Formats: sequence, structure tokens, C-alpha cells
Amino acid sequence: MVPNVDDSSLIDALGGTTATAVLCRVRPQAVSQWRVNGIPPARRMYLELLKSSNDAHVPVADVAAVLRAVESDAGERVVGTLLGD
Repeated sequence: MVPNVDDSSLIDALGGTTATAVLCRVRPQAVSQWRVNGIPPARRMYLELLKSSNDAHVPVADVAAVLRAVESDAGERVVGTLLGD
């Protein structure tokens, strides 16, 4: 199969296969497959957000930590409070 150049570039920009796997909480083998088959859409949105924050000189690890907090129950309550839910 032909590698997906855009997806490979995004993975490389985030530090490579292993770093991207850590960010997404998946095995490096999964990320290697993304290079060939493409990154799943939801994962791609997450990684593009991390990349854009990195381009703005915000540490990727900090943004990933915030996104994980938002995914948690406590994070959902905080976001709900902020949105007036």
C-alpha cells in the first residue's frame, strides 16, 4: 500500500509513531497502520488540535492533559458549568 503522506506528516510533526501513540493511548502498531490506511477521523481532529497548539508554542503534553481532563467526568462537569448546562 502507498503511505498516506498527509497523515504521516502529521504523525511526524507530533514526534513520530511512538509519541503519537502515547498521545492517543494506543499501541505504536496502530499508529503505523494510520500511516498506511489513514488516521481515523476523530483521532485526526484530536491530533490536528494538538499540532495547532504546538505550532502556537503550547507544549503538546499540556494540551493533551487538558483534553484528557475534559474527557473525564470531572472535566465534563467543569465544561457543563462553563456552558451553563
